[in-house]
Amino acid sequence: VSDFSAHGYNVLMEVAIEVDGRAASDVAADLADFPEVFAAHVVTGRYDVDLLVVLRDFEELPHLLLDKFSKVKGIRSMMPAIAVDVIKYKFDVAPIEERGNV
Repeated sequence: VSDFSAHGYNVLMEVAIEVDGRAASDVAADLADFPEVFAAHVVTGRYDVDLLVVLRDFEELPHLLLDKFSKVKGIRSMMPAIAVDVIKYKFDVAPIEERGNV
């Protein structure tokens, strides 16, 4: 999906998750099951899990965060960040060079 709004999604957001008392990979796997989540990553740094989420409109946001995500065990905190503009999105292409036999 290169144009989220063409598919009815008007909100793109990142949610950084801090995990406590449970493996970050388990929390990420549970969160990845939600249809609003199109990417889930276990990361290093201040937060443990990073999500990319799409919503049809802002009215869905409280339900997603307060009713759905908050039910996942092991979440200590969530830091949502709404994308205000997409500068580059090339999900189907990766800058990987083919290497010879190692």
